This record gives sequence, C-alpha cells and structure tokens, in this order.
Amino acid sequence: MLKDALIGTLTQGVVFCCAQADRYAERPVHGVIITARCDLKNDKVPLVNYLPVVRLEDWVWVDGCDILEDRLTRQIDAQKKETLANLNVPDDLLRIHTITELAYLFFPTDEKKDRLSRERLGKISKREGELSDLALRNLNEVSLLSPFRKEKERLLKELFSHKLSGYYFLPRIYTDEIESGYVVLLREVKNISSSVATCVAGGMSRPTNTLVSGLAFDADEFAMPISELQPPFVEHLLQSFSMLYGRIGVPDFAESQIETLTRSLLGSNEVKINEDVNS
Repeated sequence: MLKDALIGTLTQGVVFCCAQADRYAERPVHGVIITARCDLKNDKVPLVNYLPVVRLEDWVWVDGCDILEDRLTRQIDAQKKETLANLNVPDDLLRIHTITELAYLFFPTDEKKDRLSRERLGKISKREGELSDLALRNLNEVSLLSPFRKEKERLLKELFSHKLSGYYFLPRIYTDEIESGYVVLLREVKNISSSVATCVAGGMSRPTNTLVSGLAFDADEFAMPISELQPPFVEHLLQSFSMLYGRIGVPDFAESQIETLTRSLLGSNEVKINEDVNS
C-alpha cells in the first residue's frame, strides 16, 4: 500500500507533512498530492494540488461529530413527530413548547396511561439533551459519544468501507507505523506553489516570521515527503475524488412508463399475479 518517499521528489500519491485543513488548526495535518505525474515531472503547473489527510481520532471529533449531529437531529425530529402523532398531540405545538412541556400539558396526572406517555416523551427529551451536548462539544470525546455508540459504529463502518461521501479512509500513512487510521478530506482541495513544492520535496523548516500559503507548521516543524501511495490505492483514491465531483444525475423513469414496459414484456396477467403475491 505504501512505500517510503524519495527525498527531493513530489509526485502524485506522495504524502507529506505540514499541510493545511480549514477546521483542523493546531492538529497534525498531512497532504496527499493529486496533481498529474506528467505535469509535475515536466514542471507544467504553477500550483501543485493536494488533499488534506487528518488523523482518524481528530476526524471523529470534527467532521464525524458534525455528521452524527445532522443524522441524529433528523432522527430525533422524526421520532418526536411520530410519537406525538401516536399520542394524539399536534406536532405543530413544538414551535412554542418543548417536548417536556408537552408531556406535562397533555399528560399531567399520575394515572398509568399518563405516566407511560410522559416516559415516552421523556426519553426523547433526554436524547435531545445528549444531542445538545454533542452540538456544543461540552464534554470530552468518550463521554460525548458514549450515548451514540451504535450511530458512531455505523458511521465508522461506512468510512472504513469507502461508502461515506466526501471522505477516504487510509489505515496508515507511515510505512513503519501501527495502523491507527487517517482520513482524506476529498472536498477540501488545497494547493502550494511549485516553488514551495520544490522546497517541501527536499525538506523545509518552519519559516521565521512568515507564512507559507498552503502549509501550516502548527503541529510539525519540518515539511517533507514521508511516504507514497502505491497502485491500486492511489488510483482508487483519485477515482473516489473524481466521482465526487463528476457525478451526473438524471430524472427517474415515470412509474407509468415502467409499468407499461413491464406489462408489454411480461404480459398483463403475469404482472397481475406478481402484484397479488407482493400484496
């Protein structure tokens, strides 16, 4: 999957340190070069493009938490509406009342039916509180994500199997390290000038009293190539990147068209039999 990078050379698939990622300030960020090999070899481009690579543990805390928050918000909203509908409580009251207030407004007594209804709504309220902590990052990572263990596991499985749009998982980026996990941010294309790229290829110390566009020395003091992705992994990464930006959507066929074609090919009687079986 990886081989040691050659000092003095930056080519497509090379991973280097001291890269930038917008939301990962003061965290270690690496970069993987995506500019075409021929352009780099022949010095045809003034800018060299790369994709940021962040540690898995940092990704979970930043982008991972955002994804979980979005998914859980939609999940809890749907659960609130469904539960209120089952309890014959209008869900538009959520505009002016919290779920806890509705529980005591509509189910105020100590009768068993009211108590059970309040408990159902109370579970949703507790879930909302946990989600609020997640949104505000009020606790440490372990405490914050413990109520959402199943959702976190599901998210990580999507990431590890390359099914999470916008992200690409790498088990490691150093040839001699234990697999700890890294994530390539496919939506965040960065660049450095060709002159800076030449400096990075040979090794570049933190500049004194100056900033270098496209690089960050918050977590590392020395920018240099550390490894190179090997086929077919570099091609698979570039394919994932290309598909993210090259997707084409077309309208679905109308149900009436599908039904007409199906009946003409299978015969109306067979279609009717299948419909009866499915129903």
